[in-house]
Amino acid sequence: TEKVVDACSGTVTSQGVVALMSIPLPYTPLDNLAVLVDDDKKVDDEMPPFYLILDGLSDPGNVGTLLRTCAASHVTALILLPGSCDVWNPKAVRSAMGASFTVPVLEIGKGGEKEALNQVLDLLERCGVDNDRVFAATMEDAGDKASLAHYGIDFTSKVGGAAVILGR
Repeated sequence: TEKVVDACSGTVTSQGVVALMSIPLPYTPLDNLAVLVDDDKKVDDEMPPFYLILDGLSDPGNVGTLLRTCAASHVTALILLPGSCDVWNPKAVRSAMGASFTVPVLEIGKGGEKEALNQVLDLLERCGVDNDRVFAATMEDAGDKASLAHYGIDFTSKVGGAAVILGR
């Protein structure tokens, strides 16, 4: 009935559709690293790994939107650092519009922020992404901490993959 759907939806104005789904298991990147080379396929034919890392992104609507973006752009996995919104927050799930169930997600950082960043950099390196292929925007416009313009980076390079950090 309409009353039951409204009670299950958790919103003031329901869209009239609800579903009961199991939350997927957390992404386990090292378990998912299958042998990329066999007799018929070369590594060069594979898409390089590409990760999106959210650092303290706390707005559930933005997290859901980024999940949709990850699904559309075939991101290998979404990695959450401390302070990031739970991807299973009801608003994040609604704004993800189903992408929550297709994009692998990994939460890192039971320790502090710096420890979490070190953990993710170590993990990325073990997954084939060199630290020099991890990109984040900064407010610096000169020197060795200056951000590169996004159009000056070859994200399609088949060597080494890449990762982008968004947030703080």
